[in-house]
Amino acid sequence: MQREMLEDTLIVGLDDSNHAAKTKGEIVVATFSRYLEDSLVKKYGKRANYSEAFEWLKNRDYKFTILKGKRYRSQHTNLPYAAQNLITIYIDSNNIKLNSLEIHLDGEINPHQESELRNYFMKKGIENTIIRNFVKRYRVHNCPKVIYMADIIANQLYQEYHRLLKDKNFIPNNL
Repeated sequence: MQREMLEDTLIVGLDDSNHAAKTKGEIVVATFSRYLEDSLVKKYGKRANYSEAFEWLKNRDYKFTILKGKRYRSQHTNLPYAAQNLITIYIDSNNIKLNSLEIHLDGEINPHQESELRNYFMKKGIENTIIRNFVKRYRVHNCPKVIYMADIIANQLYQEYHRLLKDKNFIPNNL
């Protein structure tokens, strides 16, 4: 199948590790694609396909951050807070010029946050910013592939992070 690459549109998917209540922090992942197919809504099974994610990343990219403050532990809407920074850094570090930005979030977003996110990117010169959210039902993803991949990557990063913290050689510091 021939992939349609979008020259002036960036497609972004955001998801988190779903561990906001933990003291270790919430990992938020943004995946980035220029392929139209990654914005199409499809149903994905309950099991994460790590090998598919690894293969998918050969032609796409991701960034992540860890939200650690108490403010984020009780929030169900962490993605909009992290989205501005992750997306801006990706666009700036790759010198990308865009006419359109599609932001796909896993979970709820309130109207104020949606408006704030759209206005932020309009001020950066991206006039056409589309923001959509998708909520999992019965642990099944029905969303664009950029969200599904962000979910897999966030889960993998959390597992790796959690293992490192339990390592007998790990020494915490206050730096």
